[in-house]
Amino acid sequence: MSADIKVEIEEILNKLKNYREVNGTSIILVDETEILYEGIEESRFWLGVYDPEDNRIYIRPFTPLPIYESEGNIALEKSYPQYWEEIKTSLMRIIKYPYNSEYEVRELKLLLKKIEEDAKAKEDKINDFPIIVRKIRQIIEFLDLSPEWRLYDLLKQLSTEAHETGHSILHHSILGKEYYDSVARLPLFELLDEGYAEAFSFRFLLEMIIKGYLPYHFTKEYILGRVSSCLRDNLCEAKIKLFSIDKAAKRIKSISEIDFKSGLQDALGVVDRKMKYIEYELISSIPFEDESRILAKIIFSMIEKERQ
Repeated sequence: MSADIKVEIEEILNKLKNYREVNGTSIILVDETEILYEGIEESRFWLGVYDPEDNRIYIRPFTPLPIYESEGNIALEKSYPQYWEEIKTSLMRIIKYPYNSEYEVRELKLLLKKIEEDAKAKEDKINDFPIIVRKIRQIIEFLDLSPEWRLYDLLKQLSTEAHETGHSILHHSILGKEYYDSVARLPLFELLDEGYAEAFSFRFLLEMIIKGYLPYHFTKEYILGRVSSCLRDNLCEAKIKLFSIDKAAKRIKSISEIDFKSGLQDALGVVDRKMKYIEYELISSIPFEDESRILAKIIFSMIEKERQ
């Protein structure tokens, strides 16, 4: 039943954090909608981006997670420390129990409106007034969504964060800065890089379902929808086929309700084997003698494996 749906949000975020910490990668939620970060002005088109120069992930806050650094979170905590813990606790519970938190939603909206009124009365005394009001309205917009849409937005944010984490792993853990710099300019690398990041995100969401951290039915449909959407775009289709994500998705569609964990594990293995293959081939090729030749060899080898 919907009321029983539970998202183990702390465990999920800690898992992603552990992956990032190995590479020293940080993450920031970007409250502004017009600009993702300096130099990226693709208004409203970016879900998130990994910047290898400063080894940082920038994510749009579809879900206003209070435990991440963001301009709005910092301003709200600084100006209203007496309410911040209550806001944080309530938000995390609403995210954790999307269908069983009506009381928290009502109470938090009342508190946020109270803070907004107070901020407006002290506008000339609060340096971060526009930031605070924007953050409050962002949270209220999230609370006004149905439980289904709140859950969908959370999955969109988690999958995006996992995707960008996949980039950081490939760049830092597998290649390292020196060798990343030598292959990043090559056209073939973008296909490999995007494919690996999407495979990492796909595998991560499946792992979270298997562990019981994410609801099975809703997350399964989200994953299949993401793959289906990707198959309608030529570049996106190429990257997911390179890592057999399309084959894994077909297996997910035919999973038995009785033993769905075993079926998910099987689908996960299809993608995991491709990821391990590329990790091995790249690492064993370092130092590169001819980057273009190495990348072409790996990609064509993966395509041949796909045909078998």
